[in-house]
Amino acid sequence: MRPVRPFLLLLLFTPATLADEVFLVKGDPFKADVVKVTDKEVAYKQGDKTITRSIKEVLKIELRDAPRPPAGTRYARVELTDGTILLAGKWLLKGKEAELTLLDGKVVKLPVKLLSNVLNPGERDDYVREWRPRISRLRGKEALVTRKLVKDEKNEIEVISNLEVVLGEGDATGTSINFAISVGGKVETGSRKIAPLHGVVFKNALPAQAPPVACRLLDVSGNLVLVSGMATTARGFEVTTPAGAKFEIPVSQVAVLDYQPGRFEFLADLEPSKEVVGSNLDDKDAEQRHVKKRPVSIGGSKYAKGLFILPQAELTYDLRGDFRELSLTVGKDDGTNMVNDCVLVLETENRELKTLTITPQDRPQALTLNVKDAQLLKITVKTGGSEFDLGTHLALGDPRLVK
Repeated sequence: MRPVRPFLLLLLFTPATLADEVFLVKGDPFKADVVKVTDKEVAYKQGDKTITRSIKEVLKIELRDAPRPPAGTRYARVELTDGTILLAGKWLLKGKEAELTLLDGKVVKLPVKLLSNVLNPGERDDYVREWRPRISRLRGKEALVTRKLVKDEKNEIEVISNLEVVLGEGDATGTSINFAISVGGKVETGSRKIAPLHGVVFKNALPAQAPPVACRLLDVSGNLVLVSGMATTARGFEVTTPAGAKFEIPVSQVAVLDYQPGRFEFLADLEPSKEVVGSNLDDKDAEQRHVKKRPVSIGGSKYAKGLFILPQAELTYDLRGDFRELSLTVGKDDGTNMVNDCVLVLETENRELKTLTITPQDRPQALTLNVKDAQLLKITVKTGGSEFDLGTHLALGDPRLVK
């Protein structure tokens, strides 16, 4: 793990009405003038008094507003393998290098191997919502994604399609990308202009040994940078992402330093990349195959971020190698009758973490499991020997992935 180097936020003193806002783990947020932030502590002034706190006590620091780009601004939404999202008014692919012109006019050059996908245009919320499950289905594949209008006698329908290919390099101008595709058992090659494409999906992945995320940095142009390392520069600081991308960001461009996602993520706040659900009674009956994100009560303890799961269910989450451990409490929900045993299986892409059988009489069990470097987490819930699903469930209390 590359340590986050201490850095100093300079010239952040502002009038009291424009003071920075600090959010701590305990207590209400408050206004203060932040004068120093390192990997270990934050210092801020309230009146004439300077207060220093451990960074472990800090959830978020808001230095200034982080507005969305103005309405009508067109841009590509470029996602790196570590989850960093850059908004580019123009993007080119020159050989094995991507050249992005960000909305503030800055030009960033990155190896194509750091790119996960590009959505173009990326300013429309409906396209973004549709894009997430699409790239999940294409995981491990490469594709050129097209968008066109198809007319029938009454309507004009927008059709978005995947063309699964093997991607090559960009041309010398950066405006086209070469590819190979299998057609009728033969491999054919071609080239496509990137500007008209709806998007491009790469099969690049974050290495299992990539350093963890220390914090999420939001800037005033709408970029979201996942930070694993940081060093001071003459104008501000240079940040390094887990994928290895480096960016120089002036202090004046930083809007928010968010430490909450860098600590843990509740599974109830994440969308699985894959969900397979069914029932041995009737695999077409939706009532027998749903997963609920809701508060649960296990052994008299209440958990606001719970998962209530019926067999037969499999949930797969993309971890990207960002997390160190999985912690959760397992048992039956106090408010739901349980008459049959239930089995919980937790595993990563290459090893089993835990298999646990829960009976109606069992007390809750707290688990802490090592998931360091894991790319995937798979949760399977099934019956414990009975051929029936009725009267069987599992409650997971506040399952969370910890950095």
